[in-house]
Order: sequence, then C-alpha cells, then structure tokens
Amino acid sequence: MQAGDSLIFDAPPAETAASDRDVWSLYSESMPAEEREPRRIILASVQAGDAVLTRARQGATTVGFTVTHLLKHPPAAFLVYLAVAAKQRGGGIGSRLFEHAWITAESVAARRGSELLGMTWEIDDPELAPDDAERQRRVKRNDFFTRLGGTPLPGAYFQPPVNGPKAVPMLLMWRGTQGRLMPSVPDLVRAIYFEKYGAANGISTEVLEALFKRVHST
Repeated sequence: MQAGDSLIFDAPPAETAASDRDVWSLYSESMPAEEREPRRIILASVQAGDAVLTRARQGATTVGFTVTHLLKHPPAAFLVYLAVAAKQRGGGIGSRLFEHAWITAESVAARRGSELLGMTWEIDDPELAPDDAERQRRVKRNDFFTRLGGTPLPGAYFQPPVNGPKAVPMLLMWRGTQGRLMPSVPDLVRAIYFEKYGAANGISTEVLEALFKRVHST
C-alpha cells in the first residue's frame, strides 16, 4: 500500500473487490455500455491471477480504480479500465492510479519471473465521436494518457464485442519500459484478443480471428 494526501492505493483480492459498491458504481457511470464486460469476468480474472484491480481510497470510499490484465506473449500490461469519481477528477488521482496499476503489474509479473515490456490500453477515437461534447471528452482523455507517456499505435483497432453484437472501433496506445524493445503491433493485438478477450471473456476463436484479419488488412 501507498499512502499520502489522505489517499491509500491498494490491490484487493477478488472477494474484497466484489463487495466494494463504489467500484461498481464508478464502473457503470464511467464506461460506455458497449465497453463494459460482465462483472463476473473481471472478478474471475482477478481471482485467477490473470488481472489485478487497484483502488484509490479516501477513508472508506473508493474514488478510483483500474483493472489491468497481464499478457504473456508478449509480456505486457493491458490496462482494461481506469475510472475516477467525477468530483475527484483533475486532482491527479487518475495519473497516480495509472502508475500504481503499472507498478502492481510489474511486481506480479516479476514474481512469476517475467519482465513487462510496457503497458497498452484502448481509448475511444475522437474522430468517431457522435457529437462535439463527446469529441471533447475523448480528446481530453487522449491528452491525459499522452501526458503519462502514451503514444498511439499505427493502424486500425477494434475492441471485440464484450457487451453487444458489434466490435467497437477504438485506438490502441502504448507506453514502453525504458531499455526494453516494443513488441510488434500484430503480436500485441493478438495477445490482447486471444489472451484477454478469448481466454477471459470467452469470445470465440472464429470471431477473434476474423477481427484480427480485419484489423491487419486496413
């Protein structure tokens, strides 16, 4: 745990996370419906050790959380979700959560004898926003991750359908570990698709293969 400025950061076990109502309220409020996977998938991944959920706490209240899936081939942290309570935004909690998620993922990987090459994550494409207000929200989120050292990866990307019939067009970002080579984008996308969305979410191989071909033919 890390404490400071009345905040405590932790990575609770699945049983604790399951009973934290603040986490799930933030999850519902912060993530578009089509990007929200069932809660049971997150908890099962944490329970299995394939993912870590980290929290920012003020007293007994959770004011932010992340979910990070640990990819193996290539070894990388896949930041699946990051959310901060609306009233707490702008105070640096999000950036501290991001770094805590990274440190936690590195620690878990190191205990397994692996060194992470970096962290990757999906963001909504500002150019595909349905209106100007949503576009500004997406630009702000993009700027936030850019300040943290993230860079957009080239090529098209689609989030597999986790809560609905269709894949969601998004952008993929990356922040590498100093002194370590970045994996190829196809290898990274394949790991995201099959190690996370296939193994954890149960999305069929046929759907993922078709989506992978679609991504790398554009």
